[in-house]
Amino acid sequence: MLLKTTDGGEIWSIFGNAPSNALLYDICFTDLNVGYAVSRSYSKVLKTTDGGLNWFIQDNGITGYDSYFSVDFIDSNTGVIVGESNNIYRTTNGGDIWIKITSPITCDYKILSLLMQT
Repeated sequence: MLLKTTDGGEIWSIFGNAPSNALLYDICFTDLNVGYAVSRSYSKVLKTTDGGLNWFIQDNGITGYDSYFSVDFIDSNTGVIVGESNNIYRTTNGGDIWIKITSPITCDYKILSLLMQT
């Protein structure tokens, strides 16, 4: 379930059609309309192209049923998701295809923040 506020948090309302069984952990918007969400319980990446009103699964290349805790994008195409069981996936085409990245550190990744190079 997604909640939205337009008054600084005084009043919240249910917004969008994200799957009700998806316990969303992180959301990242690349602009006003395009956003991505990851879930602990859903094992999928969700994407919106209309500001969060409608969400669809975008998990081409993601395998297994692990939880994902964080998502970040440095531009409209390049993003990474991280989760449990050493899972790291990267996309360079706006989430159309996700590629598994092998990490030398085995752990459950919880937080991700990408830095842009200048």
